[in-house]
Amino acid sequence: RSADSSNLKTHVKTKHSKEMPFKCDICLLTFSDTKEVQQHALTHQESKTHQCLHCDHKSSNSSDLKRHIISVHTKDYPHKCDMCEKGFHRPSELKKHVAAHKGKKMHQCIHCDFKIADPFVLSR
Repeated sequence: RSADSSNLKTHVKTKHSKEMPFKCDICLLTFSDTKEVQQHALTHQESKTHQCLHCDHKSSNSSDLKRHIISVHTKDYPHKCDMCEKGFHRPSELKKHVAAHKGKKMHQCIHCDFKIADPFVLSR
């Protein structure tokens, strides 16, 4: 039972904590544990043969290149927040954003359906 408890604490700390103390020496991305930063470091060693047509970025595989193009060069935000209509490239980004809404009172515009947590924005 104590091993399970210890594993749970480790899981929560590394996967759900906002702490990201481990930094990639090459690109400065941060990670929650050493395994993640070591796995990430391999991406810098792989042969990068997939060239972005929009910039100098190169990726080691087509899925990483596609992710780059969507996040950097695409203005389409298919994942929309139901509360404020802000759009995101990835479902994971939307999930984080929606979590930020929890516990916040949403203020409704008197002229339309727009809602926002900051009432000051509505007074403009």
